[in-house]
Amino acid sequence: MTEFNGSILAGLMQEDLSEGPFVDVRIIRKGLALFVQSMDRAKAMADAHARSLDEIDIQDEVTYTLAAARLRHAQVIRKQLGNLVKPVKDALNEATKSVREKEREALHELNFADAKLRAAVLAYEHRREATRKLNQAELQKQQTALDEDARMAEAEALAAEGREEEAMVFLADAGFAPPVVLASEPKAQGVSTVRRWKGRCNSVMSLAKAVVAGRAPLKMLKENQKALDAYARAAQESFDIEGCEAYCEEGVAVRSE
Repeated sequence: MTEFNGSILAGLMQEDLSEGPFVDVRIIRKGLALFVQSMDRAKAMADAHARSLDEIDIQDEVTYTLAAARLRHAQVIRKQLGNLVKPVKDALNEATKSVREKEREALHELNFADAKLRAAVLAYEHRREATRKLNQAELQKQQTALDEDARMAEAEALAAEGREEEAMVFLADAGFAPPVVLASEPKAQGVSTVRRWKGRCNSVMSLAKAVVAGRAPLKMLKENQKALDAYARAAQESFDIEGCEAYCEEGVAVRSE
């Protein structure tokens, strides 16, 4: 059976990709088939060693030393497996990077022009809506003036008939003027305005005070785990940040044989 060589597959992939964007997948499939076979054998070896780790019951110095030896060998297996997959992972990452870069290059001009035209469309819609509101306000003003003239004419007619008191009441009662509403212009086919509301923090201190006062939910604040860990490593037992604590997690470090 042919033994898998990750470096060979990586070379084939890089060579094939260098010829252009269309990859002969048969080359990759053949190499990956060998890779899967090798990984199956590596898994069997790792599983067997895992069973040997499970069998150890540390009771004395002998079993303690044996446990350390088998842990060291586990590191060797990890290293071997890592050496097996590293060329393939590197080749796949390089291939993915190359494909994404080609995609970005292919779409760069289109995306730039697309974004520019989208902005122009949105600006035009804003201008069109502003014009609609101005026209609507002007029509509302005209309608209000017409309603006022009609009301004055009615009051004058009442006064002419000697019904001055009714005329005064009529003038005092402005009545209800129905609003003038101009319909918005229809959107172009396939185009719609998308609005997404987002929030941003302008003052962490103000936000923290709002959380303490109960005016903002606690989930608005999120701890910086990396900063906490770094301070805990430096301060250790003298860690003194209010509301936080430093704790030590213990483990066993193993060097490979």
